[in-house]
Amino acid sequence: MSGRLIAERRYRVATKPWTDIMRELRYDRGLLTGSERFAEMSGLEQCETLKKIDDAIKTAQQWIDFYGSKRYSKPWSKLFAKKYRLMPDEEVLA
Repeated sequence: MSGRLIAERRYRVATKPWTDIMRELRYDRGLLTGSERFAEMSGLEQCETLKKIDDAIKTAQQWIDFYGSKRYSKPWSKLFAKKYRLMPDEEVLA
């Protein structure tokens, strides 16, 4: 097994939970902003609530960026790993 394939597998395994968390947080944020409860909150309460969700989204994105920076050990190795980046998850994680 190629070292680049191993690196791609590690990246996808590490980022999958964070990607799922981001998706859920964005969904929750959308539900919150469209709810009656949110409309009844004062402006300060709305701001604080959205800040908490946005901070969680930012943290998840930072983890994805961190794993992305560890994905390739050298800048030029990204060029040689293109075929692995384009492979579907089923093939990489098999």
